[in-house]
Amino acid sequence: MAKLLLISPIIWLLWACNTNNNSQDQETPSSNTTTIIKASPLEKLTWLLGDWVCKKGDIQIYESWTKANDSLFLGTGSTIKNQADTLSSETIRLEARQEQLYYIPVVSNQNEGENIEFKLISNDPEEWIFENPSHDFPQRIIYHQPSPDSLHARIEGTIKGQPRSTEFPMARIR
Repeated sequence: MAKLLLISPIIWLLWACNTNNNSQDQETPSSNTTTIIKASPLEKLTWLLGDWVCKKGDIQIYESWTKANDSLFLGTGSTIKNQADTLSSETIRLEARQEQLYYIPVVSNQNEGENIEFKLISNDPEEWIFENPSHDFPQRIIYHQPSPDSLHARIEGTIKGQPRSTEFPMARIR
């Protein structure tokens, strides 16, 4: 008899939970449809978030990335000489729109302050390639993650018909 009393509350709880679920299902008009939530393309780029530096002699190149929301990362970049003179600066948006990802820089004193959009054309877990074939230079921007605390950025394209590229090996700033 003691076993029956112990089982009865468990059965009652299961029945009550099932009754609550059924009444909620009836209140929801689309309870028979399955909602598929697709992950943002940015989800796989969270490794980029944080602060990065590339040192080349007396030049330091900094990038800093933050997450604004699920469809937008905000970045800033600057090139500094002798730890004092700012040679260039830019703001960058990584923006997910309709399941497509765009790299959108605005570089100070270039392109009349206009956005230049580079569309993601290839990605795997470690390398992301953005392209804008109609831009003067670069036409491609590539981000590669060889290890958790390193980032290799590369810009490439052509200038006057000649292929060019520049590498930016960066380390995470802790």
